[in-house]
Amino acid sequence: KIVRWPAWFAANGLVAPEPNGPRFDRSFLSLSAAADDLGVALESTRLAERELATGRLVAPLAGIAADVVYTGHWLVCPRAKRYSRPIVLFLAWLARELGIDIGDTMRPRAASGHEHVLSSTE
Repeated sequence: KIVRWPAWFAANGLVAPEPNGPRFDRSFLSLSAAADDLGVALESTRLAERELATGRLVAPLAGIAADVVYTGHWLVCPRAKRYSRPIVLFLAWLARELGIDIGDTMRPRAASGHEHVLSSTE
C-alpha cells in the first residue's frame, strides 16, 4: 500500500484537488523530484530521512497536519528456512534498525507457503 494524496487530504479534512503534475511509481523518483524543486512529495519519513537530515527536503507541515500511517513493509521467507541462522540474524538486525520489537510477529502465511516474518508500520 502506498501513501496517496487523497488519503492525506481526507485525514486532514480537505477535499483532494485533481492531480495535475508528474506522478512517480517509485519513492526515490518522487523524493528526487521534490529535492530538485519540481514539486512536493508525500512519502515515508523513513525513506526521506537522508534528504531531511541534509536539508535538501523539509517537512513544513510536521506536527501540524495529520500523518497517514500504513503498514508497508513485509519480510517473508520460505517456511523451511524460517529459523535458519541467516534469517534469524537478518531479522534481528532489521528489527534493531527499524527500532521495533518483533515480539510474536512470526505468523504463518499458509496460502503462499511462506512465513510472514516481520512488518513495520510507518
